[in-house]
Amino acid sequence: MRAGIYFFRGRYDQSLADYNKAIELNPQHATSYMGRSRIYFERELYTESFADIDKAIALEPEDFNKYFVKAMAAEQAGFTDRAIAAYQDIVTHFPADSRSPYIEKYIERLQELKN
Repeated sequence: MRAGIYFFRGRYDQSLADYNKAIELNPQHATSYMGRSRIYFERELYTESFADIDKAIALEPEDFNKYFVKAMAAEQAGFTDRAIAAYQDIVTHFPADSRSPYIEKYIERLQELKN
C-alpha cells in the first residue's frame, strides 16, 4: 500500500491522505486504521491514534498483534495505566497464547515501576 511507503519515508501528510481514502472506500479495512493510527501517534495525537487502534481491534478482535501495538503505544506515550490495561486485555483475550505468561510478568513490572 502506497500509504505505508509514504509513512516510512516521513511523508505523513500524503500517507494520511491515502489512509483516509482507503478508509472511505472500505471502512472495514482494519489495516488502514492501524496505519493511520501510526501517523496520529507520530504527531502525538494520542486520542485519535488510540481510537483508530480500537476500531482495528473491533474489526479484527482475534489479532494478537493489534492488542500488543495498543499496549506498546500506550506505554511509549507514557500512559502507564492505559498500557497496563491494554496488556491485561491481551492476557484476557489470549490466555492460551504462549506469550501471555511473559506479558503477565511484564504487567507486574509496570505496576512496580508505577508505585
